[in-house]
Amino acid sequence: MSDNKRDEALELAEAVTAALDGRYIIGGIVGYGRGGITVRARDVSGRIVALKIAWKDQEARDQVLRETEITAKIDHPSVLTPRRVDVPEPLLVVETTLM
Repeated sequence: MSDNKRDEALELAEAVTAALDGRYIIGGIVGYGRGGITVRARDVSGRIVALKIAWKDQEARDQVLRETEITAKIDHPSVLTPRRVDVPEPLLVVETTLM
């Protein structure tokens, strides 16, 4: 991963922590991809979740939205259903409960 993307990942994690305002406790970054970063988090009820945070560019945001819409249509016990998290623009965050 380039230094620019690493810096952007850290900025995104900080921005999401502030935007979620106590609704989640953000853990470490667990992965990077074309669409963004994934961080481990715990919501206020104690559930452990993965939060996917889209990169700042529109192509990445479109990809994350497309993946979320397609995956949400699948009804299968082995597929975790994602849901969009309410955060201010330009952030885009999708939550998936971890098993």
